[in-house]
Amino acid sequence: MTHPDASPSPRRPLAAVTVITEGVYRALVIEVLLVLAAVPALLASSLLPAGPLGTTLLVLAALPLLPAHAAALHAWSRRSTGGDLAPAADLLRGLRLSTADSLRLGLPALVLLAALTTVASTATSVQRGVLLAAAGVLALLLARGLTILARFRFRTVDVLRLAVHTLLARPLATLALLSLGILTAGSAVLVGAFVPLLCGSLLLLALSRSEAPVVALIEERFVA
Repeated sequence: MTHPDASPSPRRPLAAVTVITEGVYRALVIEVLLVLAAVPALLASSLLPAGPLGTTLLVLAALPLLPAHAAALHAWSRRSTGGDLAPAADLLRGLRLSTADSLRLGLPALVLLAALTTVASTATSVQRGVLLAAAGVLALLLARGLTILARFRFRTVDVLRLAVHTLLARPLATLALLSLGILTAGSAVLVGAFVPLLCGSLLLLALSRSEAPVVALIEERFVA
């Protein structure tokens, strides 16, 4: 039996405010890391001349984005599993755990992506389509691989195998990953590179949520 003069408990609104505030704080901290990691690539893209040397240096300048990407995914995953309000600590832990692995996985992929796009710029229309499709698949594998190593500790070759396997085993998650990639690339081309950069934290939050079925599959089948 309820009393007519009983007032509603303030706990639920306070809890909602706390969750929102924590999410905004975490997003801002992650965004700062992503912007700092993107500074070398932004400077290289605006200062370096076109050509093989400029492309090589641009790839090297983009390397900090790999561990930053993995660390951001780690920080968002910590929030979803009930981590403390310490996004900076989560980012540092993610950087410590995944920097070496992300570079081992991502450096060859970035070099190959640069080579494919460079060759595609001078190819015929049919060849360009094939090369760009191959580059798209490689980008999907890289994004999936970074998601995996942000959550698990596998050898690089096993991360690559799991990335290939889960692209096929979880088609809906792969479609979501492709959609995020198209959204990111489209906003960069149509509006400017600053759009995905300034929205990077939110894009990685969406990626972390959409990759949940992949994480669940790996935990179920490949983690003891």
